[in-house]
Amino acid sequence: MTNRLASCAWLVLVALTLSVASAADVTYQVTFEATWTAQTHPQDYPMGSAHFSPPVGAVHNADVIFWEVGTLASNGIESMAETGGTSTMNSEIQTARTAGDVYGNTVSTNGISSPGTTGTQFVATESFSKLTLVTMLAPSPDWFVGLNGLDLLLHGRWRDNMLIELQTHDAGTDGGPTFTSSNDDTNPADPITLIVTSPLATDGYAPPTGTFTLVIVDVDGRPPYGDADGDGLTNLREAELGTDPTSSDTDLDAVPDGVDNCALLANATQVDIDGDGIGDDCDNCPSTRNAMQPDLDDDGVGDHCDLNDGLLLFTNVTQSGQAWHDDTVYNGFNFYRGDLQVLRGGGDYTQDPTALNADRQCGLISASSIDSFTPAVGEAVFYLVTGLSGVVEDSLGEDGAGNPRPNANSCP
Repeated sequence: MTNRLASCAWLVLVALTLSVASAADVTYQVTFEATWTAQTHPQDYPMGSAHFSPPVGAVHNADVIFWEVGTLASNGIESMAETGGTSTMNSEIQTARTAGDVYGNTVSTNGISSPGTTGTQFVATESFSKLTLVTMLAPSPDWFVGLNGLDLLLHGRWRDNMLIELQTHDAGTDGGPTFTSSNDDTNPADPITLIVTSPLATDGYAPPTGTFTLVIVDVDGRPPYGDADGDGLTNLREAELGTDPTSSDTDLDAVPDGVDNCALLANATQVDIDGDGIGDDCDNCPSTRNAMQPDLDDDGVGDHCDLNDGLLLFTNVTQSGQAWHDDTVYNGFNFYRGDLQVLRGGGDYTQDPTALNADRQCGLISASSIDSFTPAVGEAVFYLVTGLSGVVEDSLGEDGAGNPRPNANSCP
């Protein structure tokens, strides 16, 4: 391992969705595989009765959240997690659909024994690209697995061929300690938590009890990786770009869509000063490379050159120093260094500064740090930066599943 420094721009937010994708209907096949067995979870495993309730959920926008770690379970989540029932959850989904926050029908399929497999299909669009899907681990007091608003449209690209390992959660509504405990309502209810205790966990770690696999099978009635107009773009990519899948030159500038660096805006000269593959005529940061074109605040200025959107991005990371956006939203910054192995093992984004490879610098005035630390061979570190508004520190953002990142060892 020649380069011993691993850096990641894990900052205020990571899920940046572009508005370039068209309103195409993207059809997914979702497969739930139950992997909960006596071999994976030997303690008190309910031999002969282990199963999962019918998975239930919805495709929705960002304006509705059906469940979240650290919050109280809704009546629908409680019913699903305690009994496997779906009617109350269906009612909550219908209410959200009436409010305009859910697309299409409820996503549901059959319950299965564990181990086992079941699946169904659903449709997502640019405006409704989030998937929530939950199922009860049974028998259990109130334990379940699921997805919480997983965004299928990331950086303007539809996510395909995803395999997601599912950790088990406690709904916080029943206090039974083991799989076959009698009903023991928790009053008042506790927040939803990730289970890290027996009988599902050993030494604070609970292996996954299932997986969701997500595969795109259709885009507006066309195969996702076909090329209907022969312009070099797949039907799926045309949907992401918003180009016409039946025309090889959507903007009629005599440059085929497959090589046009502004496929929706006529620019026969194809000038691209920063060389990021996006023509200057449609580049939201024409002098800064940003091929994905994220724009968090939708002000027309891309995140990579926007200094008043509250989003911090590293501009330079070396073994002698680091620099990031000097965003005018903030009056100062907190800088964290962490051990990558510790993060992977326990989810600690900010770590005790006295621990191996960890450090922090608090209340920085300039948008830079002089950190020349070099990890040992075979080890790696990562950096994070948060902004300060007065003395209030901004959050660490969310992980890939949409859950808030904990800040267990915050400044000062």
